Amino acid sequence: MNKIYYHEISFIRGIACLLVVLTHITLGYDNTHYTLANQLNLTINQLARVGTPIFALISGFLLFNSTKTKEIMIKPFYISRFNKIYIPYLFWTAIYLVVGQATHTHPFNSHKILQYLFLGEGYVHLYFIIIVLQFYIIFPFIARVINQKNIIKYTLFSLIIMILWYFVRSDNPFKVIYFRAILLSWIGYFFMGGVLAYYTEEIRRYTVKYFFTLILFVVICIMAMLIEIDLPHLFQSDRVLNIVYVPIFTLFFFLLYDKIKDTKLQHFITYVGNLSMGFYLVHLLIIGGLSTYMPSWFWQPPYSLLHYILTIIFTALFIEFLLLFPYGYKILPVAREKSGYKRH
Repeated sequence: MNKIYYHEISFIRGIACLLVVLTHITLGYDNTHYTLANQLNLTINQLARVGTPIFALISGFLLFNSTKTKEIMIKPFYISRFNKIYIPYLFWTAIYLVVGQATHTHPFNSHKILQYLFLGEGYVHLYFIIIVLQFYIIFPFIARVINQKNIIKYTLFSLIIMILWYFVRSDNPFKVIYFRAILLSWIGYFFMGGVLAYYTEEIRRYTVKYFFTLILFVVICIMAMLIEIDLPHLFQSDRVLNIVYVPIFTLFFFLLYDKIKDTKLQHFITYVGNLSMGFYLVHLLIIGGLSTYMPSWFWQPPYSLLHYILTIIFTALFIEFLLLFPYGYKILPVAREKSGYKRH
């Protein structure tokens, strides 16, 4: 069988990555003075909250797509994921802890070693790597029972479980329930990725046929999110309504690739997508460095767009610099294959 690549996947990951960076930029200011610039930044922050769930969806797509026609060899699978994900996670957890201790922004706490190792509490964004690892742990067993005929059934079941979990954790008095690094808060998105993997061509045809209807749904979603926003109260990415928003935006981005294919914008977003895990791991170091060394008058909400652009540029440069070293790919699990993801 000839290899067919889903170029859209790197593109979607790139958009998700850019949205995640945007959420952290727009939260990086003093919001005690509730100015118009602050309100605009926080509104953008809320609209960008679909980025992390889309990351989970694409991670699910990659796993399910890789096993549609071949059985997983459990030991090699676990060894590969440990080397590609957990080793970089440990490395960057150590980096963030060292930097946090040195700058007194995130002091090391010896009593939280287990949380650092297994709950992603080394810094605010590392929890997502733990979520992905949890799904990797159970995926070989899931793959034994999932196929094209039952993926939709299991996806609906996982979404019901996820919704129930949202309600349970909100009322449970035990602190562990509130950890965002628990797979139950995200598992439905991984299964959504499975649906996309098994029905890629069917979904493509359907969305192309009803493209303008999809655009209408996107507009409705944006309007609903704007109505829902209640500043200065902020919602997180792991919430019930994103179960509706995320698949709609993902399908839109899937089709957007064809609309801007071979443009500079598409190549840039795909480039970010190929380096997405590197961006995810590194970008908060860059944000911290920029906010520290920029003049205080410049690190202010009105300049957030410029800060965002600088963060993207310096993060990309830093990643490319690290990849020059022999072990660069060991600490930054970025895509060596630049053309896309294979169809099996």
